[in-house]
Amino acid sequence: MNINEKQNRRKSGATKSILRLLSALVDFIIIMVPVQLVLLGIIGVPERQANFLFQMLFAVYGVALISVANGQTVGKLLSRLTVRDKAGPKATFLYIGIRELTKAVYFIPIVGWAMGGVSAILMFLTGRALHDYIADTKVIFLWEVPKDEEGGITRGK
Repeated sequence: MNINEKQNRRKSGATKSILRLLSALVDFIIIMVPVQLVLLGIIGVPERQANFLFQMLFAVYGVALISVANGQTVGKLLSRLTVRDKAGPKATFLYIGIRELTKAVYFIPIVGWAMGGVSAILMFLTGRALHDYIADTKVIFLWEVPKDEEGGITRGK
């Protein structure tokens, strides 16, 4: 592999990481704005409890959508990304749960923020975030994957 190929691969990896972060931002906004508006503004729940409920709802949102919607949340659907088991097939419910709970931990002050930083660095360096390593999953970019006869993702890719 020559120098230009290495530079292109690094640029491509950075672009993919940014796309994943933007996808996560879409999901964050979809859950955060309504939950915080209702809990803090309408119901009057204390901020600490509202934040905890948001973290749990964020995890439930991820598990529910990834489990039933071809490995995609709304953000991943818009970005044409999907979550898969590292070996290729659809990730199991247990691993999706582990993955999403790990992501919910990123919202905890100091320790969670540090984990989120490590996760972002890993994503830019290896293409997999901390929660992907913990749950043995990977995110696939659908435009790079060949389709099988039924239009689905081919196994093992």
